[in-house]
Amino acid sequence: MILQVINSFNIGGAEKFVVEFSTQLKRTGEQVEILTFDRHQTAFCKILKSRGINIKYTLSENYLSPLNMLTFAKVMWSKRYSCIHTHLTYAQLWVSLVSLVNFRNKKLFTTEHSNNNNRRKYKFYKLVDKFIYSRYDRIFCISESTRISLLDWVLPFNASKYIIIPNCVDIEYFRNARSSKREDFGFKNTDKIILMVGRMSDAKDQSTIIRAIEQLEDDYKCLLVGDGEMIAYVRSTVTLLNKTFFTGTRLDVASLLKMCDIYVQSSHWEGMPTTVLEAMAAGKVVLGSKVRGIIDIVPKEQLFEEGNDAQLATMIKNITHERNQSILSKQENVVINYSLSKITSDILRHYKHITNLRKQQEV
Repeated sequence: MILQVINSFNIGGAEKFVVEFSTQLKRTGEQVEILTFDRHQTAFCKILKSRGINIKYTLSENYLSPLNMLTFAKVMWSKRYSCIHTHLTYAQLWVSLVSLVNFRNKKLFTTEHSNNNNRRKYKFYKLVDKFIYSRYDRIFCISESTRISLLDWVLPFNASKYIIIPNCVDIEYFRNARSSKREDFGFKNTDKIILMVGRMSDAKDQSTIIRAIEQLEDDYKCLLVGDGEMIAYVRSTVTLLNKTFFTGTRLDVASLLKMCDIYVQSSHWEGMPTTVLEAMAAGKVVLGSKVRGIIDIVPKEQLFEEGNDAQLATMIKNITHERNQSILSKQENVVINYSLSKITSDILRHYKHITNLRKQQEV
């Protein structure tokens, strides 16, 4: 039995990965369960339950409650789980702590989902993170830039266990999705719709898209999907109310991608943006800011300088007036390397490799 541990199932890239990865594990015949702190029944929770994947909860919703030591100690002592795979800070922290009493020799894995986090502003946390990652058999980094950033931060004794396993996408699902209806959003068939999906946070830069769209003709529209702590600020940057539209959090991203003309990922930093892969799988031209994470997957001629709204506006206009078959062909060659089935197979191979190593050591 494989246990996936994550802080919550709020809408986000790591959470979405756990949903899709766990689903694919089950399809391949693996047994999988989820452990999380947050009891809110989000859309992701409902999807997991509808797919027959069991979700368990820690004793306390408070990430730092001492009561959770009992939950994780029970997990570590249980014969039920052979592999434990964590995602995000508090899940990583608790499993690393209880691994000090890992008498049942559980195999421990974690995924690093971002190039940056607030802990890296403080030197004290370097020691904390060095301990956390040292307890895992494998650390899966979602891109080369994520791996380099993490290695530079923790300076581990054994860099070889830091492996690149990128984000993934269910290609057939996005390729075959049905388009949303433009009239449901008040758009005309002649409008050129520019879409971005992402949390309104420090990492994202929706404001650059807003400024770019406002430099273009009236038939260019911007559709922003997502919510977050910076939504009030992002809204405040809009000056032309008839050009930018906010949808909040939505689960029909595949249909929205099919409806749009161009997908733009404007960010200050990224690990590896899953929505870029989803847009490519949906057959849409992708433009992205020239930052780590995005440059790993978006062809260089489709990149704009971070925050450069004038350059982005020019690129959008050129794209909508050209035949883009060569761009779409390049993207198709990129996205095939990130299929859900391939990435699941790669991770399972690492699970089994560590299991075999342990058996050899016991002989």
